[in-house]
Amino acid sequence: MREIRGRDTGTHREEAPPVRKLLLLGAILVSTTTGCAFTPVDVHPPEAASPRRGANLASSKPGRNREVIVVAPFRDDRHDPGRCGMQKNGYNMDTAVVECTLEPGRWFADELALELTRAGYRPLRSDAVPGPSTIVVRGSVQQLFLEPVHHFFTLTVEGDFAAHLTVTSTSGLHAERTFFVKGTDTGMASTESTFQAAADNATHRMARAMVVSLTELLDRYPDLGAPTASAPTAQRSP
Repeated sequence: MREIRGRDTGTHREEAPPVRKLLLLGAILVSTTTGCAFTPVDVHPPEAASPRRGANLASSKPGRNREVIVVAPFRDDRHDPGRCGMQKNGYNMDTAVVECTLEPGRWFADELALELTRAGYRPLRSDAVPGPSTIVVRGSVQQLFLEPVHHFFTLTVEGDFAAHLTVTSTSGLHAERTFFVKGTDTGMASTESTFQAAADNATHRMARAMVVSLTELLDRYPDLGAPTASAPTAQRSP
């Protein structure tokens, strides 16, 4: 006897292939990031951290309480001083401007002075009267530019920071060096917080590199930096 099988007349719903789901998610992400790409962005120096316990023991730190006059603001030698970066959409088109709320020359000088303080130096204001062994640091901003790099699901904001320092003393020291660092932060969209995190990262890297290099230089000349200048200590701009 022949078995007769009945046809299943039920309606089956096919699941979307994984590739289709990925493309759909990608489209949603692109539409989200595109919206952010047309929004101007403001960036500023990192928020000042609270002083740590024992921070007054400068003599035990690399700076050894040496005096440094930081001439502020630094000169602005950027190719495009009118902006601090740009927003870009998924097609790599320039869509909005990134602006600094504090001039980059003041930004870099203030952060150097702050990092010098953390390292145990005694940074002085530009109007300080240098003594025979006082170290004087002058600088110029070569680059401060932030822009997003789009990936399939995320994007990375890259901050390219560069500065040139000249270190002198009345006793005859003269040294120059250019610093370049890249700071990054990755997120789902090019929001202001992502740009700010990249700027903070680049700023800290730049200031630390400057202080490490300055310390290596001054350790060759132990007589420099003795407290012979007369002026108030440098203060960070509000």
